[in-house]
Amino acid sequence: MLTPAQCAARPCVRTPSHGAAARLAAAHTLRICPRRAVGNAAFVEPRRLLRPLVLASSVQAEEQSEREDNRSKKVTLGPYKDGALVVEAKKYKFTTKMLEDAELKLAAKTHKFERINFTGSGAKLGHTVKVDISGKYLGGDNEGMPIPGTTAQMFELELREGQPEPWNAFVTAIVENGMGQEEAKSFAYRFPSNFKAEALRDVDAMLTIVVKEIGQKVEIEGCPSAEEGKKIVHERFRLAAERKTDEGVNAAIREALMATSVCDTQKVQDSVSWAKFGPQSMSDYTYHLLCEEIAKLEGIDFEDVPRFLRKHATVTFVSDEEIDPSDVSLE
Repeated sequence: MLTPAQCAARPCVRTPSHGAAARLAAAHTLRICPRRAVGNAAFVEPRRLLRPLVLASSVQAEEQSEREDNRSKKVTLGPYKDGALVVEAKKYKFTTKMLEDAELKLAAKTHKFERINFTGSGAKLGHTVKVDISGKYLGGDNEGMPIPGTTAQMFELELREGQPEPWNAFVTAIVENGMGQEEAKSFAYRFPSNFKAEALRDVDAMLTIVVKEIGQKVEIEGCPSAEEGKKIVHERFRLAAERKTDEGVNAAIREALMATSVCDTQKVQDSVSWAKFGPQSMSDYTYHLLCEEIAKLEGIDFEDVPRFLRKHATVTFVSDEEIDPSDVSLE
C-alpha cells in the first residue's frame, strides 16, 4: 500500500478506452505536488506538464488523408511559355486633360491662397481670384431665369491662359477689364456644343461675375514644387493605367490557361459544399493550384506568376480605354 505522499509523487496514467482515445490524444497528464512548508510559509510546487498522449492511428489517418488530397489535386499544365498563350485585351490610357485637372487638385493641397491688398490696380494674369458666379438664360422662353448649375460662391479661379471653358471666358473678362475687388461684370456667353454638361450645350447665357478677393497662390513649405507635382501626377497616372491594363491581361491569360490545363479537384468538390460559395470559388481554387504548379516548375514566388505569364504570353490590344481619374490617388 502506497502512502498519500507516494501516490501524489507518481504520475497519473490511465489506459484510455477506445471511445475516449480521440479526446485524450491532445490531453496532458499533470503531476500535482502537495503543499509543503518552507520556513514559516506554505509553498506549492508548480505543475509539470508531461508529454501529450499521441495515438499512432490518428497520425496515420492524417498522413493517409494528405496523400489522398495530393492525388486529388493532380495538375496537368497546358503550354504557357514562349507565346503559347494568345490573348486579347484592352489597353488603358490617360489624357492630357486628366493630368492638368489632377495637377490643379494637387496644387490646391500644396498651395494656399494669400490675399493681396491693391491700391487701385486690378487683377492680372498670374493672380488667383475668389469670385461669385451666376448665370441667366439669354433669349428664348426662359429669358432672365437662373440657369441651374451655373451658381458658385467664393470660387477660386487662377488667372492663366489655356483655362477650359467657361473659365477661360471669365479669365478674359477679369483681365481685360482689370477688375478690382468687389467689382462686378456681366457678359453674354454661349456654352460650347461639346460642353460636358449636356443640358448647357449651345445655351445662350448672361453670366455675371463678382470679384471678392484678389491674391496669389503661395507654396506651403515642405510640399512639392509645381514641377515636382507634375512629375508626381504623371507617374501616378502611368502606374494606374499600367495596373488597369495588367488586370485585363491577367484575366484573359487566366481564361486561356484554364482552358488548356487540367486540375483534378474531384475529391475537394465531393468533400466541400461548393454550392455555399458558388462556381466562382471553385474556379478561383483551380487557378490558384495552376499558379502554384507554375511557381514550383519555374522556381519563382507565387506572387510573381502573373508577371511571368504576361511576359511569355502573346497579347494583342484590341482597343484603347481611358482610365477613371477618380481611381488615381494623389495622397
